[in-house]
Amino acid sequence: MTNDVLAPYRKTPLAAPGTPALPGGKAEYIAFAAKDHVPCLRIRRRNFLTYAIGYNILLINSYDDDKGQTILLFFSVMKVKIEGRNLQNVIHALNCRKADYIVEFDPDRWVMPTDATAPFIESIEVVIEDSNASLKELKP
Repeated sequence: MTNDVLAPYRKTPLAAPGTPALPGGKAEYIAFAAKDHVPCLRIRRRNFLTYAIGYNILLINSYDDDKGQTILLFFSVMKVKIEGRNLQNVIHALNCRKADYIVEFDPDRWVMPTDATAPFIESIEVVIEDSNASLKELKP
């Protein structure tokens, strides 16, 4: 058994390896996490693809404030559309540039949250801009 030297500094203890969090073998879904001093936002898709993109190139953050159902992020290199429910806390974390990651729900990996007011991300759509298109226009 190894000693966890960072245990006194963790907010929640690490789960023992190989031990499922719930009886069904799946952990409960958590839509996002926030912390101080976040250099980039990690966008985790259902297909196990993760994008890590710096907050320094976030141009526009657009959202439906009262409903908390849609967030549009416009980076200089890509566009991200996030849809779900109860996303007000996610919006606040993104506006403060403290969202560490956001995760699209996958029923094969997680159990639905039991809290009806918890943030829930149904889909994340990512469109990467073609950076070579502008270079092609510059060539004679």
